[in-house]
Amino acid sequence: MKSADAIRLILEEQGRSQRSLALELGLTPQALDQRLKSKTMKVETLCQTADQLGYTVALVPKNDGRSITIER
Repeated sequence: MKSADAIRLILEEQGRSQRSLALELGLTPQALDQRLKSKTMKVETLCQTADQLGYTVALVPKNDGRSITIER
């Protein structure tokens, strides 16, 4: 799953619009749309966006239960 797909899914689950998220991030709706349409998203941008949605980004190894949480 792409970062943008995850963000859109969370927005849908929360019943929120991209516009509301954009305004909370201090972006124009167009700027957020461009971020989500981009083929790449910086980890820092993903963490900031996830944080605004009440989520955190974690790296979880495939072979054990340890995880690394990335916070901004």
